[in-house]
Amino acid sequence: MKSRQNAGFTLIEIMVAIAVLAIISAIAVPIYSEYLEEARYGAALKDMRQMQLILDDVASENGLDAMDGDETGFLGVYTTTAGRIVINDLAETPPGTTAWLDPWDNIYRYRRPATDSQDYTLLTLGPDGVIGNTDDASPK
Repeated sequence: MKSRQNAGFTLIEIMVAIAVLAIISAIAVPIYSEYLEEARYGAALKDMRQMQLILDDVASENGLDAMDGDETGFLGVYTTTAGRIVINDLAETPPGTTAWLDPWDNIYRYRRPATDSQDYTLLTLGPDGVIGNTDDASPK
């Protein structure tokens, strides 16, 4: 009777298993990354829709002109511990507030260009953090 002394895997078997895992990873990782990016955009749009509800309430009660001083550039969106929105210059966080950050850790942008209108724009800069690129998102 012969007994097998080396009852382990051969080098070829291990290399084949590693190659199969590498192929599966090469397919799965990009799909998972795409899924995460879509989830981030979804979270950003949800946040901006929540901001729209709050800003629309403020506009109907008080008018937005008290919030932003009719700036033509983009301002930052900040929140207080009480859940109120504060619109301020991006360079300076108002006392008692924290910046409302998008999923890429950029401050949400706000602009109301017309002085006689209550229309405004909310914007996230997307993953690159640069305004004006194709990855920026704004609620419809």
